[in-house]
Amino acid sequence: MKKVIGILLLFLSLSAFSQEAILIKKIKLNGKEELKKVRITSKTEYTYSGKPKICSYSGKVTDFYSYDKDGRTEKHWYCNANDKNGLFWQEFNINNNFFELKKADSYHEITYFYDENNRLLRAEDSKGKDSSYYTYGNNGNLILQETYWGKTEYEYDDQNRLIHEILFQKLLKPQNGKEYERHEEHFYEYDENNLLVYEKKLRGGYIYEYFTTYNAENHSEQCQKVAHYKDKLIYDLTDTDFYNEFGEVIHSIHYSPHYNSTGLLETHVTETFYEYDMDSKTLHVREIIDGEDERNLYYEWTNFDNGNLNTETCYEEVEDK
Repeated sequence: MKKVIGILLLFLSLSAFSQEAILIKKIKLNGKEELKKVRITSKTEYTYSGKPKICSYSGKVTDFYSYDKDGRTEKHWYCNANDKNGLFWQEFNINNNFFELKKADSYHEITYFYDENNRLLRAEDSKGKDSSYYTYGNNGNLILQETYWGKTEYEYDDQNRLIHEILFQKLLKPQNGKEYERHEEHFYEYDENNLLVYEKKLRGGYIYEYFTTYNAENHSEQCQKVAHYKDKLIYDLTDTDFYNEFGEVIHSIHYSPHYNSTGLLETHVTETFYEYDMDSKTLHVREIIDGEDERNLYYEWTNFDNGNLNTETCYEEVEDK
């Protein structure tokens, strides 16, 4: 019961902040300390094995995990991030050790089952729609995943690398004896270092291709994204990442094409700068969108005595209006 109390109290401490709560926080980067006006946007607590235990977003707990004696995920409770109540909250009487869990309207409870070879066989959702079932081939590779919404078939090469996926969508009403229709298809190619260098997605007449190149340390350096509708070119864009000598991303330029409400294609460019301070365990992320809008995020983490990750918190800087 002491363990249960500890988990509940931990939950309450995570639920204390809200999206609107503004904090004045001391941020330390490169030996300099500054006071910043921020709000917490997310926080994750981890178990001793380094796995997530509780995740919060905008001040509400959205995910809660439990694990079996072998360290495998046993249950996962989650709800929509915009659920006004969060995942659940507690009413309890410490003296009588009485606890009552009240769940959010959108909550789901996922229970995981494994075979004797430690492979995930099925994930059962308390509400049914997020249940999944897994089938493996003779060499142990996943070859079929079935869900409420459809199924995915997987194919591998002689080196057990995934080279082909076919996604089938479940029909609301079977047609001519068919229960599924082909919805999307993916192809993958690798280089001599087993790095993914080419990916192609086929979806309803659209062809999306991704060409990835790597630096000498095998970090992805550029990704060219090309889209066609039948024979017509829609866009040809290249994302670029830059690294420091420690292999950490310090600068990236990424393009996000999408159709607006009028049906016209728009492309937004996000330029991101990363600043690390390992002494204070802080990461500063500065995003500039389309050369104008700027967003500053600060990630802080703590560790257990054995070095495993304990908490990870994201703060967003708030501008004075």
